[in-house]
Amino acid sequence: MLISQNICNGYNLWSKSTVCKILHNSTYIGDVIGHTTTTINYKTRKRKRVPKDEWIIVHNMHEPIVSKQQFELAQKILKEHGTVRKRKHDNLFKRYGSLPDTVPQI
Repeated sequence: MLISQNICNGYNLWSKSTVCKILHNSTYIGDVIGHTTTTINYKTRKRKRVPKDEWIIVHNMHEPIVSKQQFELAQKILKEHGTVRKRKHDNLFKRYGSLPDTVPQI
C-alpha cells in the first residue's frame, strides 16, 4: 500500500518499531504531553518516569494530522492484537542441556 502511494519506494524505510511508535503517539491527533519524566538528581542528570496519571496532557494544542476516530480505531486494533512475544527457548543455553555433575560449580 505504501509503495503504491509513493510513500515508500520498496526499501525498508519504515521499521516495525518506527510504525509502532507512530501508532501509539497521540501527538498526531493534536495532543501535547509533558511531565513524563522527572529529575532525581540534577548533578548526575538521573531521571525517572512519572506515572501516566500524573502526566500533563494538553488536547488540541495544534492541528491534528490524523483524525481522533482513526487514532482510536488504531488503538483498538492494537489492543485486540496485543504484543505477544514468542521465544524459541526459555534460556539461552537450554538447548545444550544441563552441566554434568563432574563440572565444578562456581
